[in-house]
Amino acid sequence: MPASHMGYVLKGKFGVRRADGVEEIFEAGDAFVLEPGHTPFVFAGTEYVTFTPAEEAKQQAAVMMPNAMKWAEENGIELKLPDQEATS
Repeated sequence: MPASHMGYVLKGKFGVRRADGVEEIFEAGDAFVLEPGHTPFVFAGTEYVTFTPAEEAKQQAAVMMPNAMKWAEENGIELKLPDQEATS
């Protein structure tokens, strides 16, 4: 699910590969705006923050969360969703 993001690199380096194959690298102190159609990659020790428009984030989460839960289950990792914590 493609989404746009704005962000800021606090420490280290953060990169993206755009749909056209071009790679961009952002370093500590860089702010960035990413249009839909990119794949992120992060270097060890990096800290960054991103913001995604709410509607895009909801659509993205609907696709990502089932995949993340399946991966965690296949790898023996127990995850609790926020609503599960309230009832536990």
